Amino acid sequence: MRILIFHGYLLRGTGSNIYNANLVRTLAGLGHEVHLFCQDRMAPKLDGVTIHTPDIGRILPVYVADQYEGFDALPFPQLDDAALHHYLDANVAAIRVAPSPDIALANHLVMGPTILARGLAGRAPYAVKVHGSALEYTVRPHPKRFLPYALEGVRGASGVLVGSRHTAESLWEVLSDEPALPEQTRLGPPGVDVNSFRPRLDDEAAVGLSRLADRLKAGETAAWGGEVGAADTLRKLDPRRDRIVSYVGKLIVSKGVDLLLAAWPLVVARVPQARLVVVGFGKPVRFRPSNVFRFALQSRRRAFTREEPQQWSA
Repeated sequence: MRILIFHGYLLRGTGSNIYNANLVRTLAGLGHEVHLFCQDRMAPKLDGVTIHTPDIGRILPVYVADQYEGFDALPFPQLDDAALHHYLDANVAAIRVAPSPDIALANHLVMGPTILARGLAGRAPYAVKVHGSALEYTVRPHPKRFLPYALEGVRGASGVLVGSRHTAESLWEVLSDEPALPEQTRLGPPGVDVNSFRPRLDDEAAVGLSRLADRLKAGETAAWGGEVGAADTLRKLDPRRDRIVSYVGKLIVSKGVDLLLAAWPLVVARVPQARLVVVGFGKPVRFRPSNVFRFALQSRRRAFTREEPQQWSA
């Protein structure tokens, strides 16, 4: 089967990037002919996958402000109409000249579904995968400008995939102008590579951490980011002794990493051997230490007195 997937971004770093990189690899491994549309100009060669990088110019529309090497990354709301139309037209043109697929998948609520609706023009059915960022950071706060694009893409789709009930309900709320959407929506969680993510004995996990530290020290994992001292930090961890909790994701408040950091003193108070490892990139989360301790004290007080939560300013 020939499968076309529109992603529009890189294949490393953030969640949807990793999702699509693993998705196309898995589909190709099952014997399908996969065509992936992205903007990763340094993407590694993947067996059975043809990577298309439409010429969109330097401007890369994004949902959260960030830096992308080789691009001027601008949040969608900051694009003027000319830049937005250029982005759409360049991608639609690339889809039109690609081999006709049997089925297709559009990632992100905008603009992937609109691009496939226009580019495929009924040549093949497509589904939409809603990751969340486009919905919450672009369409919800700017419905006048972006809701029409979201509706155009969804109305042409055979189905819509969401990762959770929470995302589904948020989608139905924002796109309430499409009453048939709940019937089109299906649960499509990202899944997991069970060969890589599996329970391991403490001794085996310790060896794995040591090997990762060696790779970091040698610079073998620094194609995306990398931080001086990361290897030494990992070597201080021992799964046979420590209770390790890991956060892997973008370092932005909307991911909740600030709440995790604020609550961590409570965890250590109950489990002294707990160790928190934060892995990610983005704008650093900043808040005053006094607020962390105030949050911790209030949380502990509520735990013992069962008092109702009080409002406090951060």
